[in-house]
Amino acid sequence: MNEPLVRTLSTQNSPKTRFLVTAIAVGIITLWAVWIGVHLFHTHANIEQSASMTPQSPPAVSPPAAVENPKASIAASLPTVLHQEIPDLSRSARASIRGVIKIAVRVIVDRSGNVVAATLDNRGSSKYFARAALDAAKNWKFAQAADQASRVWLLHFEFTRAGTTAHAAALR
Repeated sequence: MNEPLVRTLSTQNSPKTRFLVTAIAVGIITLWAVWIGVHLFHTHANIEQSASMTPQSPPAVSPPAAVENPKASIAASLPTVLHQEIPDLSRSARASIRGVIKIAVRVIVDRSGNVVAATLDNRGSSKYFARAALDAAKNWKFAQAADQASRVWLLHFEFTRAGTTAHAAALR
C-alpha cells in the first residue's frame, strides 16, 4: 500500500477539457475570420462604389442661347472662390486621424455665388468627417456668374492630424 491516498485531478489530459478548449479556439478564430471578411468586403464595396461613381450633370437651367456662345460658357465656368470654409474639428477628433481622410462634396452654386445644394460625392472612411466637410461646404462663397445657370463644383477636403486643406474644382 504505497499508493498515495489523494489523487490529483489532471485537467490537462481530460478529453472533455481538450475538446472544450479546441472548440473555443475554433470559435474565436471563426468569428475573427468572419469579421475580417465582412470588413474587407465592406471596404472593397466602398472603393468600387467610389470608383464607379461618375459625375452626373445636373439638369440644364441655362437657355439654349448660352450654349451657342462658347466664350460666355467658358467665362461662366471659371469663377473664383471668394470664401472657403474649413471645418473646425475638436482636438480629440483630429488626434483620431490616421493618415489622410479624403472627402469630396458636390455643390451647386447659384448666379450670386451662394451654395444652394451640397451632397457627399465621396464619403471617405468617417461619417463624422464627412458631416463636417458637408456642413463647411454649405458656407463656401463663389464669384457671381454672368449667366443665369447654376454651376457645379466639387470641393475636396483632406483631413490630417496636422490640419485640414480644401480646394475646389469646377465640374461644368
